[in-house]
Amino acid sequence: MSAPRLILPGKSYLMSRRCMQRQFLLSPSDPEVPNIVLFCLAHAATKYKIEVHAATCLSNHYHAVITDTLGVLPKFMHWTDLYIANCINHHRGRWGALWEPEGYSAVDLIEDQDVFRKILYTMANVVEAGLVRFGIEWQGLRTRPEDIGTKELVATRPKFFSSRGSLPETAKLTFVKPRQFSEMSDEEFRIDLRAKYRAVEESIQDRFDEEGREFLGVSKVRRQNPYDNPWTQEIKRGLNPQIACKRKWPRIAAIKSLQAFRKEYREALDKYCAGDHEVVFPAGTYWMRVHFGVNCHPPGERAPP
Repeated sequence: MSAPRLILPGKSYLMSRRCMQRQFLLSPSDPEVPNIVLFCLAHAATKYKIEVHAATCLSNHYHAVITDTLGVLPKFMHWTDLYIANCINHHRGRWGALWEPEGYSAVDLIEDQDVFRKILYTMANVVEAGLVRFGIEWQGLRTRPEDIGTKELVATRPKFFSSRGSLPETAKLTFVKPRQFSEMSDEEFRIDLRAKYRAVEESIQDRFDEEGREFLGVSKVRRQNPYDNPWTQEIKRGLNPQIACKRKWPRIAAIKSLQAFRKEYREALDKYCAGDHEVVFPAGTYWMRVHFGVNCHPPGERAPP
């Protein structure tokens, strides 16, 4: 059994999802693909009240930094990934799974600066991956520092969806400043983000130059076969982080809190399976609350020892 997810309203995450066998099925070599990803992400964000701070879709995976205002992250990710997959399959005339079977990655961002760092990471990912030397060259979906709070992206409804259905003809998405930085104006946040992003991008470029590595470049990205995959070997059975926190002691506290949640959840689940349907699950319980209506402690309240 997989570990239970701790889902609470107001949490910020780095979300990631990767294509089956690392294939380039999301390559922007086909301009309809970025439109599909943007439409599904934008519509799901509106539907589930998700705040999107940054997003980048590479050729075989995507990242997004989001805040789950209502505590409905699994519903948001299910809708987004289900319909990206359906639309891409319909567009490419293929069948079968689009995504790797282990599911999406959701990394809980504990402190303000962890959110900021992952926004930088998301924006710089196309450079870090060696696809383009400058992030601005990327022709797929990608947030730029100057987009935060200003630019409204618009996507048209993919052909997979019926024109007689309930979905609108267009979906709109504006990248918003994280709530953790409410003391800064949008412009101040963009200026700070732009300066730090440029430093990150230059650091990556310097490292590539020192190592004699070349960036793939826009023209080669355009020629990517969607059924190819990277020639580099993938590290198997590596770490799958659930938490990102730069500072040591807040990181330890967050890990212990997650461990305590899982312990309380397992104890409550054992009692429930034994017939005690009045048992109270810990705050943050999602699956059992949504699908079986179990009782849960309110956020911030712990079960008695």
